[in-house]
Amino acid sequence: MKKPIISCLLIIIGLLVVLTFSLCKKTDKDVYTAEAKIYNSGPIALDGCGWFLRIDSTKEYSPVTLPEDFMVGQGMKVTVRYRPLNTTFQCGWGAKLKQIEILDIKRKDPIALPTEATVINAGLTGADGCGWLLKVDTTFYSPNNLPEKYRKDNLKVKMAFIKTNFKYQCGVGANLQYFRIDLRDIQPGQ
Repeated sequence: MKKPIISCLLIIIGLLVVLTFSLCKKTDKDVYTAEAKIYNSGPIALDGCGWFLRIDSTKEYSPVTLPEDFMVGQGMKVTVRYRPLNTTFQCGWGAKLKQIEILDIKRKDPIALPTEATVINAGLTGADGCGWLLKVDTTFYSPNNLPEKYRKDNLKVKMAFIKTNFKYQCGVGANLQYFRIDLRDIQPGQ
C-alpha cells in the first residue's frame, strides 16, 4: 500500500519540478523585430520623456537601456529586436510609455561620411546668440543634439551627420540661419 503512495508522490514532485522549470524559461515568442525611429523628447527633469522608440509611426516605447551610440539626433532609423516588459515609464505631464528591453539594435540610416569639424560656442540663445554650432571648413551647422561632453569652444571633433532641410534662425539683430544637422557619430578630433 505504501509503494503506490510513494510512487504517486514521486510522480507529482517530478511533474512539479518539470512544470516549474518550463514556466521560468523565456521563449522567443515574446521577442519582436521591427523598424523604428529614435527620438529624444527632452530631459526627464524638465517634464520630457527622454529617449524613446517609435514603431509603426504610432507606438512609442521607453527602452530600459539604449546604447549611447544611438543617443544622437532625432528620428534615427533603426531595426530593433526587443522584448516588451510588463512595466510602464511615467514621464512628462502624465505620459505613460510601455517599457522594452532592447536585445539588438542596428542603424538603417544612409551612411554619413566622417567629417572634421570645430565646435563653436556662438553665445547664449537667450542673449541673441546662436548656441552651439559645428564649423566644417567655412560652413556652420546647428546640431539637433550635441552631447554635453562635446560642448567645449574650439574643440576639434570628427563627426558623421546628415543635413536636414530645416534652418535654425538665431541672432535677432543679425538674422542668421544655419542648416540643422542630425549627428550620427561624434568623437574627439586631433
